[in-house]
Amino acid sequence: MGSRYKWAKAIIKFRKVLFVLWIISIIAFWAWVVIEDISLTSVQISVFLQKFQHYIVLSYILLWLIRAFTLIPNMVLVLAGTAFIQNYWILLIISLIGFLVSSSIIYFFGSELGLQRYFERKFPDKIKQIERGIERYGAVIIILWGFLPVVPSDLLAFFLGSIKFPFPKFLLYYFIGHLIIYSILIFLGQQAWASIFHF
Repeated sequence: MGSRYKWAKAIIKFRKVLFVLWIISIIAFWAWVVIEDISLTSVQISVFLQKFQHYIVLSYILLWLIRAFTLIPNMVLVLAGTAFIQNYWILLIISLIGFLVSSSIIYFFGSELGLQRYFERKFPDKIKQIERGIERYGAVIIILWGFLPVVPSDLLAFFLGSIKFPFPKFLLYYFIGHLIIYSILIFLGQQAWASIFHF
């Protein structure tokens, strides 16, 4: 019993350390962006990736995987990919998998923080209201959220994790919403690059 308790405490500590490191990585990344006056546009990211000519697709995949620790806007990354991945389906698959993996990591940090108990204690009526709304309209809200570039989907992923929204539903709704918007973005982005470089 004692060893099990110690093991449980060690896991909780480890999760807290992971969460702190996650926050530090995000703050450090955005501090670097501001201090160095870096423009995180799709064009700038594609120019940066061109430096890794022989490993450009691999570098692009890695950017998606570390996105959870930097919160680079996902739509900027999608458009950056249209500059050098001409195959529509390959780019769509890479973008969707990268997005779902990074969003799942953010969801995990939200769920492990234990904010649900804090919110329920501080704002019980509001939380019940939100939970009822998500139960009733969750699919519509989460799917349509993908179409709102001004409201980060990472914020929603973190919130859904913190209120213990079912993970399979989270993945499904995120997949549907972002499949639609990414399909449109990739088509428009590839058309734009094609008109510039005539390929």
